[in-house]
Amino acid sequence: MSERHDFYRHIHKGLRLGGARLLLRLGRADWAQPAASAELLADLRGHLVLARKHLEHEDAEINIIIRTKALDLGLRLDHDHADHFAAFGRLEVAIRATEQADGPAREGAGHRLYLAFSRHLGEDLLHMAREEEEAMPVFQARHDDGELQAIENRIKSAIPLDELVAYFRLMLAGCGPAERVALMADIRAGAPPEVYAIVEAQAARVALDEGEWDELQAGLDQRPVAA
Repeated sequence: MSERHDFYRHIHKGLRLGGARLLLRLGRADWAQPAASAELLADLRGHLVLARKHLEHEDAEINIIIRTKALDLGLRLDHDHADHFAAFGRLEVAIRATEQADGPAREGAGHRLYLAFSRHLGEDLLHMAREEEEAMPVFQARHDDGELQAIENRIKSAIPLDELVAYFRLMLAGCGPAERVALMADIRAGAPPEVYAIVEAQAARVALDEGEWDELQAGLDQRPVAA
C-alpha cells in the first residue's frame, strides 16, 4: 500500500468492483425472467444511489478544497461530477423503460440499458483514475497524513450506518488482504463496539469468502486493540 494516506483508494476500489459486477450481470441478463431482472434492476438502482452519494461526499469535503489549490483540476472534477449526475438521470430513464417494456421489446430495452451503463462506467473509471493520479498528489503535497485522515473521517461520520455498511461491503470485497485489515482495524479503533460489530457481521462476513474471512481475523489478531 502507499506510504501516504489516500482517501480515494479504498472507496474507489469498491465502486469499481460494484460497477464491474453490474456490467457483467447486465450483459448476461435474461430479460424474459421478470423476477431475476427485477432483482438486477433493484441492485443497479442501489449501486447508483451509493455512487451518487459518494459524489456528494466529495463535493462537500474534497472538491471544495481542491479548487483552492489547483483551480483548473478542481473545475475539471466538478465538470466530471456534473456529467455523472446527468448520467444518473439518463440511467433511471433507461431502467424504467426496461421495467415497462413487454415481450421482445424488453430485450431491446435491457440492451440499451446495458450500453448506457457501460458508457457511464467507462467515464467513471477515467474520472476516479484522474482523482487518484492527479488530485491525490495535490492533497498529499499540501497536507500531512493526519489532515488527510481527518477529511476522510468527516466523510465517514456523516454517512448513516446502513449506507456505511453497504460501502464497506464493496470496499472489503474490492481491496487486498492488508487493506482489509487496515480498514477493519480503523473502524475497531475509532467506532463504538456496537458499530464495529455491525460492520463486521453485515459487511465483512457477507463480502468475504471463508478463506478471506479467516485471513482478516488473523490479521486483526496481530493488531493490538487500544485500551
